[in-house]
Amino acid sequence: MTDKTSKASDLLENLLSGGHITSEQWQTYKQIRSGDLICSDSDGHSSDESEDNTQVDTTSTSSYLPIASTSTNPSVQIEETSESGPTKWDSNLTVRYIDGKISFNELADIMEKTEGDDISRKDSVGTITQTSSESKGKKKKSKINKDLEMTLKSSSGTRPRRRLPRDLQGLVGEANMMLARGNHDEAIKMALEVVRQSPDCAEPFQSLAMIYEEMGDDIKTFQYLLIAAYLCPSDGDGWVKVAEMASDLGFCKLAISCYTKAIKIFPNNIKLHFERCQLYEKVGDMKKALEAYENLMKALQPNDGELALQLAKDIVKIQYNNGNISSAIEVMETALEKHNSFVTSEEVNVYIELLITNEQYIIALLAFKKYCGLKILSSGIEINDLTNDIITKCDLTIHLMYLVLPIDLRSKLIVTLINLRCLLSINDLLQELLIESAEEIGDLYLDIVDAFIKMDLHEKAKLMLQKLVDTETYNEASVWMRFAECLEKTKEIEAAIIAFSTVVRLAPNHFEARLRLSTLLLSVGKEKEALEIASQSESESQIDLDLLEMRCRLLYSQKFWTEFTKSALILLTSDMIYLKHNKEISTMITSTSYRTRMESLRDIHKDLGLSEDSQFHRYIGNSIDPEEWIEIFVKLLNVLLYKVKDYNEAIRIVFSGYTSSVMSTKQDLINYYSLMCCFISKNMLYTYPLIKALIFRNIDNNQIWNIFCPVMSQFYQDLRHNRFCIRLFIKNPDNIALAYFNGHNALMSGSYKHALAEYVAILKQCPKDSLAAFSVSLAFVHLASQKFTSNRHSIVIQMCAFLDLYLQLRGECQESLYNCGRAFHQLGLLNNAVHFYRRALDCDTQINAKNKHIFNLKREIAYNLSLIYRHSGANDMALLILRQHFVV
Repeated sequence: MTDKTSKASDLLENLLSGGHITSEQWQTYKQIRSGDLICSDSDGHSSDESEDNTQVDTTSTSSYLPIASTSTNPSVQIEETSESGPTKWDSNLTVRYIDGKISFNELADIMEKTEGDDISRKDSVGTITQTSSESKGKKKKSKINKDLEMTLKSSSGTRPRRRLPRDLQGLVGEANMMLARGNHDEAIKMALEVVRQSPDCAEPFQSLAMIYEEMGDDIKTFQYLLIAAYLCPSDGDGWVKVAEMASDLGFCKLAISCYTKAIKIFPNNIKLHFERCQLYEKVGDMKKALEAYENLMKALQPNDGELALQLAKDIVKIQYNNGNISSAIEVMETALEKHNSFVTSEEVNVYIELLITNEQYIIALLAFKKYCGLKILSSGIEINDLTNDIITKCDLTIHLMYLVLPIDLRSKLIVTLINLRCLLSINDLLQELLIESAEEIGDLYLDIVDAFIKMDLHEKAKLMLQKLVDTETYNEASVWMRFAECLEKTKEIEAAIIAFSTVVRLAPNHFEARLRLSTLLLSVGKEKEALEIASQSESESQIDLDLLEMRCRLLYSQKFWTEFTKSALILLTSDMIYLKHNKEISTMITSTSYRTRMESLRDIHKDLGLSEDSQFHRYIGNSIDPEEWIEIFVKLLNVLLYKVKDYNEAIRIVFSGYTSSVMSTKQDLINYYSLMCCFISKNMLYTYPLIKALIFRNIDNNQIWNIFCPVMSQFYQDLRHNRFCIRLFIKNPDNIALAYFNGHNALMSGSYKHALAEYVAILKQCPKDSLAAFSVSLAFVHLASQKFTSNRHSIVIQMCAFLDLYLQLRGECQESLYNCGRAFHQLGLLNNAVHFYRRALDCDTQINAKNKHIFNLKREIAYNLSLIYRHSGANDMALLILRQHFVV
């Protein structure tokens, strides 16, 4: 052991004196370490050991990296040299790439991961661990080995650059000679041979890159340069060159990675930072670009003013696109303050543009004062500080110290003064600007026009717009639209109509212009022209709701019913689904809420293979007001029912209303219209299920029962609905409407005693109900009218008693007197009938004059009275009664 120790001391002494380590010395060092230290496999195969070897064992698998060659970007698992050892570069990778076994993308992916692992490593020789059993007896040897390792580590770096053996260096030189002679194929073969014998050296790949560059193959050149850069990571110039080539070839993300590695080597190179920032911006990663720009701004010195201002403008562009105007203003303010001597009109223009955009007009005016030599005077006294009170109370005068001011800054000064309402100071500036050609500086004209319009100075804006619309460049729809709005505001209606017509001609799909033009045409009485302007084709990709609503109103006012139904349906489908199938309509009837209807409808569409998107147009413009939507909905139903008489379409539309979010809050309204549509159109398929569903939901609603009675009497006279009413009455015995309905059903079916029992029960429950009293008397009338009645006299007396009660509760009126006369007339008591008929004729109707002809019973009374007179032989009296009350 003493001999080994002396050899180790000689080795250390040789290293400290600047000598080289021979292969024999290295083996001695490893034998010393094997006694008390653990040496990793990576130490046994370092790059220094292989310098004297002429052949490289390419079949070694000590650091094999398994690669999935079937994917472009495989998920690579790197095998480690020990359980917790660091990742190691595999020299077989380059050979496998050269042989075509893996793609370049796979190789680049592995190189990137390996590079990341190598950067994180802190030591490059080996991991020194002390065994628990021999730690006390090995301390002196450990100190010698530690000194030797530190010396080796300082000379090797993170990943030591592999040096070519001398014979392979000669082969690389011969390949370069072949390149110089133009023999590219032989040069490539020699370089590839060097790669196969020493695959972890950068020189052959650099030679291959030179060869392919000479041949004009940029892709191959870039690939071999990238491999060389990974094999020699400390070569900063190599990384820069690879980054530039990657950027030129469009591999922006790879270029960013290469620039990042170059920046680690050259951290003070501003150009590299700048290039990386621009690449971040190019790939759309604005967050990282912004961070990089801001970090670079902080690192710049005061003498880097030009670059700092350029960076500030780049940052402002990113912040502006992100909508962070305030942050952009802060960046520009800082740059202008810090590098004041480098400021030009371009930076001032950007700064003031940001202030105007953020509506900081006072600060903008102070910026003009600071950077453009502007003097702000009030009564001949210069003002340094500005506030809103000073601007409001004082008549400010603007004086330019420098007569030469760029035209764009001059226009921004005018915009600032307009927004501050310093109108006295803009006349001279505006006259100087108007001298310039509107063809060349039209964009500046538009900025000033927008400022005038914002401050309601339409007369001044109109003068500038007149010059713009006369140019060839700015004779476009947007400029004409501003011009037309100004003419409308200044009450020049005819000129405004011409201007809006020009907008529609230049941009037929400018719906706002068509709407405004239609409104103006209506105001001057040109309804047909307004209707033509407001027209929109069903095949158009976009439908403007405001324009369509105006068209619907125009069509309805002019009674173009067919066109109105088409336009109104398109308008209504903006908030509802148009139903076409019976299953959809049945779902609307049975569902109880808007949510369940929509869910059931989606299931039906899925079963039928329908797409919901295909049922809607693409609508633009403002959403239609709910009240206006309902108004058009009702108008459409009335037109379909009474004008066009398309009952099927009316039913589809009214049930489509259940899918509307507007109607979801108006359930009573949509229920009423759906029932009325079914009733008027006499649709037996939907009327009975609908009214039954409505009764279940609104069993105490008397209006539903009032509609239920005529529906049943007209459509379903077979009285099968009686069972429905009886079952429902059993569940709701206190429901008066159901009791009446059961009584009426019994009366119509001839079960007079059953009907009488129902009516008496109602009268007991509601003793002041005149209808109940009349219904009881009516049941007695039917009982007395039967052929086989044992006690007819008693029945008639009871009928008279309940008729008297009915008169008391209802009061003497045309209706009650006619009903009493009709009852006596049916029983053959003609004297009593004539008495009540005569009294009824003398009564006037209680209905208002507007509906008097509908609810007046004089014709019915006169006809019944004439029948009695004719029956008694008094034909003259019958004729007189008919002439007085029956002839129209």
